This record gives sequence, structure tokens and C-alpha cells, in this order.
Amino acid sequence: MQLSAYHYYLLSLLKDYIQNEKSVSKAESNEIKMDREGWQNLYSLSSKHGVTSMALQMLQVSENASQLELLFIPESNLEANEDALNESSLLMKYGLIDIKTNTPPADLFAKWKIDTQESEKIYFKEVEVLKELLDFLKENDIEVLVINGIVSGQMYNHPSHRHYGDIDILIGDDYNKTIKLIGKMGINVDVINQNYSTFKYRGVTVRNHKHLLFYQFRHRLFTKQDRKIEKQLDKLLVLGSDTVIMSDLEVKTPNPEFMMLYYVRHLVLHFLEYGIFLRHLCDFTLFIETNRDYINFVKMEKIFKKSHMFKLFSSFVSICKTHLGLNLDMDIKEDKKLTERILNDIFFNKYRITERQKLKRMGSFGRYTLRLSYLFSSKWKYDHIQRGLYLRMLPYKLLF
Repeated sequence: MQLSAYHYYLLSLLKDYIQNEKSVSKAESNEIKMDREGWQNLYSLSSKHGVTSMALQMLQVSENASQLELLFIPESNLEANEDALNESSLLMKYGLIDIKTNTPPADLFAKWKIDTQESEKIYFKEVEVLKELLDFLKENDIEVLVINGIVSGQMYNHPSHRHYGDIDILIGDDYNKTIKLIGKMGINVDVINQNYSTFKYRGVTVRNHKHLLFYQFRHRLFTKQDRKIEKQLDKLLVLGSDTVIMSDLEVKTPNPEFMMLYYVRHLVLHFLEYGIFLRHLCDFTLFIETNRDYINFVKMEKIFKKSHMFKLFSSFVSICKTHLGLNLDMDIKEDKKLTERILNDIFFNKYRITERQKLKRMGSFGRYTLRLSYLFSSKWKYDHIQRGLYLRMLPYKLLF
């Protein structure tokens, strides 16, 4: 499948947002026009990839675009030329006439704004939840490192524009103590294994990690590669931590080189299990832009090569450079065919072309069938990491 105009338009909006500048001038932007279906496709695509707030922020929408202006066109003029139609009219604004415009129909624009406001509420709630959780653990002499998520959001111009889900905390040797303390609060802790557990606090899922083996990716066979990466993360972890300040909250997070390996491994596993979302690439781009002076890329390249991830890393970087404006002076020889295939997979893999509502309505058998369909179409992904990996993983995935 080929990318359409709205795919490229969304990528250009995200590039503008990340680079904090208009790469398309207002005059040029006004030339980008779409009909109602095009705007709906752009909205749906941005929603699916968790970037609605960023896209809306960069759209050139006039201040009165969402205002109700009762300027009806007489019935006798309904067949008038498109150029003669009043672009402020109620008919055009609400998509009652299917005509190409440079702003979304007002009803869709209003829905877009509501989604952005909801995203802001989620962000501020997660900040509150994190503060309460960290204060409670600190009272019990437990210090944790917060990974990704709400910490990554601080790299954005507006942290509330980022998509948020679970809160990930790295606890280390205090893992069992933390589980007991949370349990004493009357909260049910779902202990997956000796290294990973989850619980819900005020409606927000918190994921506890003793070590980073990425157990959040279920239905996966752990390999020697996972153990090697875990050991490498442990080595990088002792190099120190950083502090991120949000409002009146100080949050400790791992150092940039640890996070660099974490981001790449996280991208690779998402690529294998579900496919990558654009929000992941936005995080990755902003992380490198923010921390490039604190990362030894020569050292990281060696780590990626030993972990069989450098080929994918090269393609991820290439996509971010081309479509999100990443500025990284690193001599990388990419596999252009692989890069193109990854970009296509981002938009058109089995999970992406399945509507979200359909996924929600699926029973366990339906989800299992979809997972198998995705698995059988993903052999090429495993082959680009390590020969034979797919066949080793297949029996386990079929069973679990």
C-alpha cells in the first residue's frame, strides 16, 4: 500500500511541532486543501497514532473556525462554483457541501479540541498520581527511577500534548518491599513474576520493574539477547541518574545512555509485537535532539551491533531524519528497502488497518486470530534481527 496525501501531511505537521517552527509557510499551508473525507482520515490517523494534540497545534486554523456563523447560501446558489462559495458559511464549515478546504470542518475541529482537552486532563492527573506515589515510597525509604512516559513528556513544548498511558518505575532491590507496601494500602498488585508487577492507582496503571526485561510485552519468548541487553542496561545504570522537574515535582530518571538503549530496545520490541506508532518516533527524535551532547554514539553503535539491533536502529534514525527533522551527525549506512518497508508497516500492518472499535469488541479468540495473522506476516521483521529467530519464537507464540 502507498502513503496518501494525508499521511504525508500528518508527518509534516509532526515535523513542524518537533522542530518548533513552521517548515511550511502560511501561504504554502493555505494551498493544502482536503475534502471532508481527507480531514476525517487525517484526524483518525492522528488519533490512532496518539498525536492528535500535536497535529491540531500545528494546523493553521483561524480563530473563528469553530464559531457558529449563520451565513446560509440560498438554494438557488447551491450549485455555484466552488471559488464563489463563502468559506465562512455554515454549509462549508460543517461539511454539508463536500468541498476542499484548508481547515477541517467545524464539527470535526470541535471534536479534535475536545480530544486535546482530554489529553491535558490525563497528563495533569498522571502528574498528581506520580507525586502521591513517589511521596509515599520516599516516606518508606524507597527511591525509584521513572522511565519514559511522563518523563519523556517534559521534552515536548507542551508536555500535555503527548499521549500518556501507564507509568513505569524501576525499583531494583526494593521491588518486593514495594509490592508489600502497596498491598497494605488495600491495592491489588498483579505480580507477573519476580521482576515485573502492575497495579492500578486512581485509575492509572503503574508498572513496577525490578530489572528491565520488558515484560510488558506479553506472549514473548525471552532469549539470550534479552539477558545481554539487561546486563548492558545494568552497566549503564550505575553511571548515574538525571533529575527532571515538572511543576513542583522532582523526578529521578536514568542517564541518557541508559535511556538511549532503552528507547531503541522498546522500539524494536514494539516493531516486532504490534508495530511502531508515530508517537514512539516523536519521543525518539526529541530524546536524541535533547540529549545528543550527553551520549557516546560510538559506544552505543557497538552495543546495538552486539545486540543485533543496529540495522533497525539505522532505519529508525533514517525515518526520523527524513520525516521528523532529526538532526544527528552519525555515519550510518541504512538498508533503504528495509526503511521503506518499516515506514509502510507503521501505517498499514494488521493492527493499524484494524479499527480501534473493532479491536475493543473482539473476544479472546478474535484477538488471538489477529495476533497470529500479524505473526505470520512478520517473519521479515525477525529475519532482519537474527537468522533463525522467527522459527525459535514461533512455537512459543502459537501456544501462548
